[in-house]
Formats: sequence, structure tokens, C-alpha cells
Amino acid sequence: MELLPLEAHRTLAYIAAVNRGGAHPSPLAVTEFYESARPKLSTLAAYAAGLAKFDPVGSTEMPIAYFLRMDWIRVDSAGVSLTKTGQALIRALDIKEQDQEVIEVVLDEGDRFAYARAIAFLRTDSPSLLVDPYLRLEQMIDLDRVRAIERVLVGPRLSAEVLADLRNAAEMYKPQRNIEVRQASSLHDRFLIPESGRVLMLGGSLNTFSRAPIAITTLSDQFSDVVRERYEEVWSTAQAAEEPASDPASHAGPADAPTVGA
Repeated sequence: MELLPLEAHRTLAYIAAVNRGGAHPSPLAVTEFYESARPKLSTLAAYAAGLAKFDPVGSTEMPIAYFLRMDWIRVDSAGVSLTKTGQALIRALDIKEQDQEVIEVVLDEGDRFAYARAIAFLRTDSPSLLVDPYLRLEQMIDLDRVRAIERVLVGPRLSAEVLADLRNAAEMYKPQRNIEVRQASSLHDRFLIPESGRVLMLGGSLNTFSRAPIAITTLSDQFSDVVRERYEEVWSTAQAAEEPASDPASHAGPADAPTVGA
């Protein structure tokens, strides 16, 4: 039986990590972190992964209010910190989950070294797919330090200019390595998906690191398999970055010849 939904566990782990560093996140930062930690896969995929659980934080109650009511946190002028009850709960959860889910809080807002540490954390030996709806040129260039990334999947809101930048950056890596960039018609989550091994879920796009509280979470084997299968399907239907959008007019046949009356 699950003691807490995954997003609540991640949020308590985030508060604990910041407290250990001698700081206290604001109530707003905690709320934003909780929302970023909520799984955004389809309900069907969530059930298949065993993650579709009852969420005790109802739609009418903010996470902060729920955590306060359960005596897991306290809020004062310094910010948010765990109570003794909250500390005991997170210790129990970490012991229970250590063989299934590894939660790594990588950075806090304002951490000057957060981005560098995050890039280092993404390194893997297995050929990988990076899913990031809002990847930009600067982050694409930094992928030089993550040699295993061979495919990049971005979202539909990127402009033609940004896509051209990403394509040119990918060309820059040749012939030493090939990175293929594709654009999905719909994309919300951020993942690093290796061909084998556990998937990393990113709490935000790479271009937001150091500007907001972000976590990188190592998913369980079961959930990793679900995510890997799902995004292989998305990749197979995504459009290559160098392909221009289809022009319906270009596929139109010749106009019918006018009928000439006798």
C-alpha cells in the first residue's frame, strides 16, 4: 500500500533537501514544485505503471494547506521546514522506496552551479532520447557533454527560427556524432530516456534550471518501460526538424477543366 502519492513524496523530499542545506523554500516555491512533480502521462499509462493513486490533496485544497493539516510542515517568516512528523515520514518513505524509486533533488532556485550539476547528472552510457518541449540553442550546444544523447524530441511551440538553430547545432556535431531532432505535435513532459536502464524525469526544461526549484527523478523499472514505449510511439510520428510543414496547396491536383457546353 502506498503511503503517499509520488508527487507528495517528491515535495517532502525537496523540502528536506533544502532544509539540510540550511535554507527554507517559500510556500509558493513548494506549491510550484508540487505542481511540477505531478505525472502528466495519460491516465491509462499511469494506471499501467501502477501510479494512478488517490490524491489526498483535493482540487479545493492547496498542497501547503494539506501538509500543514497533516502536521508534516511548519511555515514561519523564514519559509517552510519539515516538522518531526514530516521528518519521520520522509525517512520511512525513503527506506520503503529505495529499491524502487530514487529521488534526487538536484537544485534549488538561485543555485549558481545547478545547471552544470544537472548536465553532469544526465550522463549515461546507453544511447538516449532527450524529451524537452522548450529546448533552446544554448542547451543543444551543451549536449556535447552528454555524448549518449542521439535523439532530441521538442514541442510544437518552438518557432521555425529556433528549430533551424537546433538543426544547425546538430549539424555542427557531425561527423563525430549524429543527433537527430524531431518536433512532436503535442508534448508536455521532460525525460532522458536511455535504450536500456532507468528513465530520468526532469522537473523542468533545461532552460529553466537555476531559475526555479527542479528535481531529477530516477523512475522505477516498471514506469521506465511504460515511458520508453510511449515515447518511442511519439518519436515515430514526430516530424524531422528539417522537414518544412506540409502545405495543403502543394498536394492539390490540377483544377478541373471547365465544362464547355455544346
